[in-house]
Amino acid sequence: HGLHFAALMVTDVKTQDSLLMVRGARAVAEAISYPMVDGTEIWRLNGVVSRKKQLLPFLSGILREQEG
Repeated sequence: HGLHFAALMVTDVKTQDSLLMVRGARAVAEAISYPMVDGTEIWRLNGVVSRKKQLLPFLSGILREQEG
């Protein structure tokens, strides 16, 4: 439907870490610099708990880079 990707972030407030699942454009997944959970398309975001202050700027940067 015209989307580059969809993402789901699940946060563990006790450990202050999150998991990120991304589906969509392969280039977006390849640009994620966080460690991937073995054998999955899920990334471990150590120390990331804020979607607004941490995740959104990261993903926006990926999209800006891809626009060229």
